[in-house]
Amino acid sequence: MQYRVALHDRVRERLDLKEATQKKVQKRWKTAGSSVIELLRSTRNDPLNYSRAESISSEISHASLYNSPKRGFEHIVNTLVEQEDMVGNGLVKGIELEFTNLSLTLKSSGKRILDNVTGKLSPGRVTAVMGPSGAGKTTFLTALAGKKSNQTSLSGKVLVNGKEDNIRAYKRIIGFVPQDDIVHGNLTVEENLWFSARYRLPSKMTEKQKASIVERTLRSLGLSAIRHAEVGSVERRGISGGQRKRVNVGVEMVMEPSLLILDEPTSGLDSTSSRLVIQALRREAKRNVNVGVVLHQPSYTIFRMFHDVMFLAKGGRVVYHGPVEAVEEYFANLGFSIPERINPPDHIM
Repeated sequence: MQYRVALHDRVRERLDLKEATQKKVQKRWKTAGSSVIELLRSTRNDPLNYSRAESISSEISHASLYNSPKRGFEHIVNTLVEQEDMVGNGLVKGIELEFTNLSLTLKSSGKRILDNVTGKLSPGRVTAVMGPSGAGKTTFLTALAGKKSNQTSLSGKVLVNGKEDNIRAYKRIIGFVPQDDIVHGNLTVEENLWFSARYRLPSKMTEKQKASIVERTLRSLGLSAIRHAEVGSVERRGISGGQRKRVNVGVEMVMEPSLLILDEPTSGLDSTSSRLVIQALRREAKRNVNVGVVLHQPSYTIFRMFHDVMFLAKGGRVVYHGPVEAVEEYFANLGFSIPERINPPDHIM
């Protein structure tokens, strides 16, 4: 009889201990969830709907009954960042660029690189600039970003949000990703993004707001799993080439640009990595960012992920500028039908 009482007491103690531990875990998850919700609220122009926040908080509390406490705060952040509607609410002030008869000439030789280029890059859309080598693709987007060389002469009219203005006045909200690496090899992936965020985001922005931006960028580019990996260099092996390319894009994305220019961000990447990059750019466009991309030999699947496309011919002349879905019909009407089993952008170029 005494043995049974002692056994019953030990079982009761274990059950009480388990229940107390479970309550602590549940409280920790609920506190962390509330912190993340508050963090996301603080970085949005429009406050999160109260009922939606309550729903997420209850989901997190419920999840604590089935998940290990070791997964902690980082797991909650990743879970919430996956909510596309929450991430997309942080709209930025868009920049619309309208250009008319834009021409660029070398001062030394008089050679014309761009010839009367006319069109528009709109916020909320991802535009691809394509053409053969020497067509002036990079030169065109570089000039639009206000990075014109002193060795060239630019003529024509550029309107910023409907007004004739100097694009260099907006340099703090313009991101530019060159072909060459702009990352620090001695830092980890996350440290590179944090370095850019602390250096380029407004000083009045809180650490929580910056943390939200860095976390969203890591998740958007599929870099969360290698966040603590050192980037590496030629002498010291680090992350892969595709991952390194995405870190380059992330360094500019964390500055929350209104205009984002990228020079061949998919070159050298496999189809999966290319898709991740373009998906991340489309998410940026949902936040009202104006995205312009120099594109080189995309697959048809990647090509169809863009909203608009501009084809430049040799000598910097515009062949087509408009929606991607209308490209094939436009050239078919001109008598240039796309043969079967041929990639349309390759055939057009």
